[in-house]
Amino acid sequence: MQCHVMKEIWINWYTRPALSMMNDIEEKRLITPGKTVLVEHTSGNMRISMAFMAALKVYRILLIGPSYTSLERRATMLSFGTDLIFADPTKAMRGTVKKAYDLLENTPDASML
Repeated sequence: MQCHVMKEIWINWYTRPALSMMNDIEEKRLITPGKTVLVEHTSGNMRISMAFMAALKVYRILLIGPSYTSLERRATMLSFGTDLIFADPTKAMRGTVKKAYDLLENTPDASML
């Protein structure tokens, strides 16, 4: 990845909170790099930062969001190795949250941020 891209991602408003959330649950020994699958529902910019931090910390991450996500955002998250899952847009955020909890229950070694 080119340096200017890394710099733009690092200074992104959402990157530091994403890192802080992951560090917090790591310190509590609730997740293990390379083993735990992270599951999160979000419709905003935080998804890209979560995907970036998960890639840096060697976590598989399932991000559940709306199907109207732009192709550019999809490409960015996929470049970090993210598994993107789209919820039914007619069910709004409620459908996204339900899908995330369903995946959490049915995915071995899964944890939600």
